[in-house]
Amino acid sequence: MRSVLAVLTLAPTVLALAATAYRLTPTCGPRVTIHIRGKEERGFLADGHDEYVKRLRPTLQLTTVWHKTDSDMEAAVFREQCPVICMDERGKQLDSTSFSEYLYKKLEIGGSRLAFVIGGAEGLPASMKAEKSYDKMSLSKMVLTHTWAWALLSEQIYRATEIRKGTKYHKA
Repeated sequence: MRSVLAVLTLAPTVLALAATAYRLTPTCGPRVTIHIRGKEERGFLADGHDEYVKRLRPTLQLTTVWHKTDSDMEAAVFREQCPVICMDERGKQLDSTSFSEYLYKKLEIGGSRLAFVIGGAEGLPASMKAEKSYDKMSLSKMVLTHTWAWALLSEQIYRATEIRKGTKYHKA
């Protein structure tokens, strides 16, 4: 009798956990990491990024890793062992539909893993710009701060997943 009461007492807690925690982070599935050189930002752009991370949770896991030095970032990106896309103003520009196709192609090649790299105030390290195996992509012909690029990239990743699903989020 006592164990039945214990189970009934814990039931609301277990149900609450099941309704939130288990849906928040996929245990398998696509994982995209954004590596950024610079100091972690916690302003309105971070709030926007966090909103897209939350919306993406059922579809893919989007994480951000902030690096204090170029060498730390280069080492972390090298350890990823997946396709790497460096955000660079001279990189190729894609429309949202093409980016969606490109994103999923890279995820397929990388075994559902993909890394983006955003440079700091001085841009990408020269060694990363020169690395032939890293794709170079641009979000705009204009130069963006690393924080704006981070927020914009997060939104475009979310948009790419919605295009893939065929939802009405993308209105082109």
